[in-house]
Amino acid sequence: MRVILLDCDGTLYDDSEAHTQFNELLFSYLGKHLSISREETIEQRKALFEKHNAVSSAVVFAKEYGLSMQEIHEATYGKLDLTAMGVRFDPHLQEVIKNLQGSVAVWSNNPRIHVNRVITLLGIAPFLYAFFGEEDTAPYRKPDSRAYEWIKQRFPQDADFVLVDDSPLNLATAAFLGWEAVWCRRDPEASLSHSFPCRIVDTIYAL
Repeated sequence: MRVILLDCDGTLYDDSEAHTQFNELLFSYLGKHLSISREETIEQRKALFEKHNAVSSAVVFAKEYGLSMQEIHEATYGKLDLTAMGVRFDPHLQEVIKNLQGSVAVWSNNPRIHVNRVITLLGIAPFLYAFFGEEDTAPYRKPDSRAYEWIKQRFPQDADFVLVDDSPLNLATAAFLGWEAVWCRRDPEASLSHSFPCRIVDTIYAL
């Protein structure tokens, strides 16, 4: 079995505006529930990342203040204006995925609610074997090899894996584990800072 794992944000679509939108929604949510300012949120987030050894805003604020992680996800990722970022029904991408030789899944470091919104808007959900979000591999995430091991266990033991991602760090772990790595770099001028076996494409449509 050949398993092709597609990253979500930055790979399936241009997520350059997503971080700004997410932060504004997070500031609004925490301001309402914790009565803390934008500046306090930024400072606390840095400290909480270190305290909880995590890089997910929802995880660290939920742990620290007993907030609902699902509620944070719904108030942030669930309200991102994805259509403004160009995430819409995409017959071209659907054809690309249908023509890939293997079982195709989407794997993201972001929550399942977000991944599901993206693949539904793009119209690719019916062509996927599965999709995975940060809850599935928690407390690990790309590029931690333990997240990759969790993913491997979801498939037959003899499966071969391909990871398509816009992050060289994520791909470096994949290559180290013997997976095929495909860098969806988007910027044709970008180059790898360190060498590992990797195929390069400038767009997801070039797979």
